[in-house]
Amino acid sequence: MVDKKPPMTVVDDTSVKEVYANKVIGTTFDGGAVSITLGVGRFVPKMTDETPNQGALPAIHVSGRLSLSPSAAVELANALKLMLDKLGKVAERPKTPKLLADEPAKVGR
Repeated sequence: MVDKKPPMTVVDDTSVKEVYANKVIGTTFDGGAVSITLGVGRFVPKMTDETPNQGALPAIHVSGRLSLSPSAAVELANALKLMLDKLGKVAERPKTPKLLADEPAKVGR
């Protein structure tokens, strides 16, 4: 029988700042830590009534930096792989056809 590690207690400090990102700017490994720089694409107009030009690319603003020990980086990679595998399975599911208002529902045969 394999010995299971006892579950860790997680203390959720609600004062911790949450970081949003829609872009991974860069990743590095310096031999001791994996560092990930996260960013957000933003159009920041000079004047409040300006709109972005057609086809203009937003500037990417650094929104957070994450540094992980190698073991924590492996845990993150494994967790992300599981999540992506689940998302792939959801995307592969056949979609149920929508009935139009004037179509009768077909009862199983």
